[in-house]
Amino acid sequence: MKVLAMNRELGYATLLLDVAPGTRFPPHHHTGAEGVSWFPAPCTYGRRMGPGDFLHADAGTRSRRVVDR
Repeated sequence: MKVLAMNRELGYATLLLDVAPGTRFPPHHHTGAEGVSWFPAPCTYGRRMGPGDFLHADAGTRSRRVVDR
């Protein structure tokens, strides 16, 4: 994981993750908004996500992500 930007005052960060094929993120609750971009590998997040796709999750929602390159 690489931190690309951090704003502690506003409570957000921009992170770059490089995850291995088959990595699963556990279910989690969003206390704040979350934005996710995919490149280059596809991922399943309720629907198939591919290179350049972007997903926004609002605060107060739950999610589960599965990376399945």
